[in-house]
Amino acid sequence: MGKKIIEMSNHLINLDFFKKASFFYNSFTIKLPILLLIFLLHCNREKAIAQLAFEKEVQGYYTEAIYHYNQALKINPNYSFANARLGFLLSESQLSIIPAIHHLEKARSDSQDDTKISLKLIDLTLFILDFENGRRLQKEIANKISPETSELITKIAECLEASTPKDKHKLMDEIDSMEFPPDTNMIYRSLALCYENGGESVKAEEIVTNYRRTASLVH
Repeated sequence: MGKKIIEMSNHLINLDFFKKASFFYNSFTIKLPILLLIFLLHCNREKAIAQLAFEKEVQGYYTEAIYHYNQALKINPNYSFANARLGFLLSESQLSIIPAIHHLEKARSDSQDDTKISLKLIDLTLFILDFENGRRLQKEIANKISPETSELITKIAECLEASTPKDKHKLMDEIDSMEFPPDTNMIYRSLALCYENGGESVKAEEIVTNYRRTASLVH
């Protein structure tokens, strides 16, 4: 009799466990697609926001674009596309060169083959007169850019480093004699600064006017 009671108890326990397990399985099965959808939406949320930012950027609403790129980066601080685009936009203002470098460096860590990001980083490091980092970056991408682009970067750095007006004007004359490569729009800020520091403000403004438009949307 005692043995029968124990067997019946075990049977009831097993049955109760089976019911609970079945309920949990059924509930999880029902909720799994919903959980998966939420997970996917969360993972792609920064991409959706960055796409909205890019659309604003294309339309010329740069302030709104910057806001939305920042929102995307709040979700995923390492999102390369948002870091790159934000870096390019911020690079257009002298007041935000350092934040621009920060975002471009983060973008470059995931996009080593993107020469545009590297060129803009070279441009900004030369602009703040950080010649050591500028030359380091130039060396790292030497085999990915044209000889003409490499030569122009070298001349810009030498012009910005020149300590006398005579040396600056000599280098500006050498730059004037060059045929600017297609990706000059990626390094126009430091190029313009070379002329500005050499007393050629009109030429500097001309360079900014000619190349700023083509530098905005580079991806």
